[in-house]
Amino acid sequence: MEKGEVPRELFTPQQLDQIEKGRTRIKEVTWHHHQVPGKM
Repeated sequence: MEKGEVPRELFTPQQLDQIEKGRTRIKEVTWHHHQVPGKM
């Protein structure tokens, strides 16, 4: 998000708070990692 690669608008205020606090689990979010580093 800091680099503008993931729009903040995709997250709720609660989710943004969890992300900013460095939580490893974000409510109702599943991260899918791409095989190429840096892609989601």
